[in-house]
Amino acid sequence: MWADYEIYTLCGPEKRFTNQIDLPCRRETCLLLISFPKAQAQATGFLVCKRLVLTAGHCVYDKKYGGWAKSIRVIPGANGSTNNVPMFGINAVSVAGWTIEKKEDYDYAGIQLPDNRVYEKAGGLIGLKAMEAGDLVNLPVWTLGYPIAMSPPYFQWNSLPVAQIPTVEALQFKHKCDTTAGNSGGPILLNSDTPIAVGIHTCDGCEQSGGIAGNWALRFTDFRIKKITTEWNPTK
Repeated sequence: MWADYEIYTLCGPEKRFTNQIDLPCRRETCLLLISFPKAQAQATGFLVCKRLVLTAGHCVYDKKYGGWAKSIRVIPGANGSTNNVPMFGINAVSVAGWTIEKKEDYDYAGIQLPDNRVYEKAGGLIGLKAMEAGDLVNLPVWTLGYPIAMSPPYFQWNSLPVAQIPTVEALQFKHKCDTTAGNSGGPILLNSDTPIAVGIHTCDGCEQSGGIAGNWALRFTDFRIKKITTEWNPTK
């Protein structure tokens, strides 16, 4: 069976388009094909260290589907094919706030790779940035990834033009980027020439009733960036 993650979470009319050109961050963003004990899933991740792909926590650990993923296939910059230097992650890491306490504001994880082949194909990394709450509010951002609902399959889609961050909490924020199932784990990117992420897309919210509409992203903090780039980094 396929995991039944969020189905359709657009923030207004459909605006996404597929990446037919080599936009910044395209090659560093990866298609993830995941096998859980009780389900199959598709998600997005992005390369932040030479042998570390960052994603959402529920993309590697989900109690409903049997716990930890049995295997995760990582395809950098997939654009209609799953044969673009495919590699299996050798280890997935997350935090107790997600795997034990199931807190949505701890929904992040890393996939450790056995060597540098994904990095060599990507040709670069996506940087991470912690920003003050006041600087994040109304910040123009965008995302890209591998939504299951879009056709043809295994193409990378992005949410340009940029959207805004309407509200910020201590460990997560809402964003207006269009996403659907498969976008989980994708980077929330600054609108800049340098590939820099300020968060990870985690779950839907644009079509909710009441409150401030917006999809949810995990927010980077200095502590989290240090954990990712030192504790989780197999090449530190």
